[in-house]
Amino acid sequence: MEFFVFASRMGPQKTQQLLADVSGYPVMPPAYSLGFHFSKWEKVDAQTIIDRNDLFTKHRFPVDVLWMDIEHAPDYKYF
Repeated sequence: MEFFVFASRMGPQKTQQLLADVSGYPVMPPAYSLGFHFSKWEKVDAQTIIDRNDLFTKHRFPVDVLWMDIEHAPDYKYF
């Protein structure tokens, strides 16, 4: 077993950096995942999503991702 003890008189930021040097740095999520997602549980088709996107654009509301919910997937299975 290995044990690491992290401490620093320089503060928590330095301690976190030392920990990350040993265990690795976290991966940044994809940029689109940080934005606004629109999802609604209803049966929709591609044209409905296009129309909804046009409405968001018309009203100048920024949307990064439009989700077509489980109703869109064959046999309700994504995988």
